[in-house]
Amino acid sequence: MKKLLTFILILSATTSFSGCKYCCSGDSKEITKSPSVASEIVHIGNKTEFDKIIKEKKYVVAKFTAKWCGACRVMAPVFKKSAEAYGDKVTFVEVDVDKVGVIAQNFGITGIPAFIYFKDGNKEKQTSGAMNEINFNRTIEDLQK
Repeated sequence: MKKLLTFILILSATTSFSGCKYCCSGDSKEITKSPSVASEIVHIGNKTEFDKIIKEKKYVVAKFTAKWCGACRVMAPVFKKSAEAYGDKVTFVEVDVDKVGVIAQNFGITGIPAFIYFKDGNKEKQTSGAMNEINFNRTIEDLQK
């Protein structure tokens, strides 16, 4: 665990983030859906959009993140890969806490990355911090039981 934390600290201190390659540039104010990923990660622009998705979709995994967060960058490829693997059954959304912080506040999120797993509109589980792909996917599979 200590090695992972050291890696995350070094990564966050030495890596610059210029946005995801699908819909953002580093200084983009616009938040859009990713057109080139078959199982899209929905980038949330406001609380109304978030609430609508949670209400309408059976399974939702919400990632709370920020551009400056090193651990969030570590989790980005895991989240993307899981969206590609489970996207036909689960909706994946990303909430930038610097842009739509009210959503994070509503769920009492104090550290990122944080993940909330919803089933039928209800919060089933909440986790925070970086985790490996196996554990992340296990949580998604448990959500669908």
